[in-house]
Amino acid sequence: MILLSLVLTAPGRGQTPSALVPSEKECEEFARKLESELANRQTTLLGKSLDADDLLDRSLKDLPGNDAFKEGVRAGIKKRFPDNILSSLEQGVESYKFLRVRRINDQPEILFRLLTTGGGLNYLRFVPARCPRRGIKLVDIHVLITGEYLSQTFRRLFMVALAQQEKTWIERLVGDQQDLVKHMDKAVQMATLNRQGQQAKALEVYRTLPATLQKEKVFLLQRMAAAGAVDEKDYAAAIELWQKTFPNDPSLELILIDGYAMKQQYQKVVETVDHLGETLGGDPYLDVLAGNQHYLLKDPVRATERARRAIQAEPTLAAAYDLLLTLSLDAKNFAEIVRLAEEFERTFGVSMYQSIQGEAAYAEFLKSQEGQNWSKAQRAATLASPPADAPAPVPPSP
Repeated sequence: MILLSLVLTAPGRGQTPSALVPSEKECEEFARKLESELANRQTTLLGKSLDADDLLDRSLKDLPGNDAFKEGVRAGIKKRFPDNILSSLEQGVESYKFLRVRRINDQPEILFRLLTTGGGLNYLRFVPARCPRRGIKLVDIHVLITGEYLSQTFRRLFMVALAQQEKTWIERLVGDQQDLVKHMDKAVQMATLNRQGQQAKALEVYRTLPATLQKEKVFLLQRMAAAGAVDEKDYAAAIELWQKTFPNDPSLELILIDGYAMKQQYQKVVETVDHLGETLGGDPYLDVLAGNQHYLLKDPVRATERARRAIQAEPTLAAAYDLLLTLSLDAKNFAEIVRLAEEFERTFGVSMYQSIQGEAAYAEFLKSQEGQNWSKAQRAATLASPPADAPAPVPPSP
């Protein structure tokens, strides 16, 4: 049981020595630079700032095993660390947004919102420390969708390598813990299949696991990732299992948003989104999510309020314009559509005129007097200066 407590229990993230704790101002300056780079699809600063040694120190802390073995594992992970981490932080990502510096256990962490190309939402908290050579280095990352720090996730990978090296240690574990070590390679297999777009095969692997292991976070996360792409019914079942198994996990509210939405429990989505916003200290994107639910609840007044609040806090949040345009189309408020289009153009420096041509939702607007006047002005502007590519809003699907 001593081995069990050392290996299978993930420790909380280590405290950074006070002399190495950067000020909130330093963290914010670093975060703004990182946000700017990521917006331009560049990862130079992120790659330079991630500190593999500190992260691995946190992951290896108090693990049994001889030093030579642990150094060998460390060297193997460090060799692949930059490419693997950067790939996971880039793959399928639509945008990163710096939200704020938060204090966790009296130490600063840098909170970013992550939106994926498939409409997914996640939040990352980067753990910073001072570095004489690099200014700010990142020694750990808390991933909200997993409810834990990356160092804790890495710890489980070390556990597998440790168990494979010392087969007799597996025999000292009992029951579910022994099964977990023996089947951990299937978590890696599922993750690989999900990355390759073979989600159905990933679900097949999941179903071969013992029933007790199907509730383990490392496997259940991969099941949700796979089912979300290919099996809506199984995705809903996976969310319910997560809720029952991890009722107090930090990730629960983020996961429940999808679960309630699939059941068309829109008011519960609003309540969950608002509570998550309070936990995070606020996020304009959550206002948009709540606004979309008010729209589905046929409450255009509250939907409008939430969308406008989001734009006031984050003027470049295109999803908020999507919602306002949908509301204006429903109300046949063509003058408001023109106003929103002009505001969008001022904000993003692009025109949405070309994007809505042929869109059935905008047909009545384009035939209206307001729409014809606006279209005429847009055609004239297009002839004078061809528009750049734009993230032009289109009505979201209910």
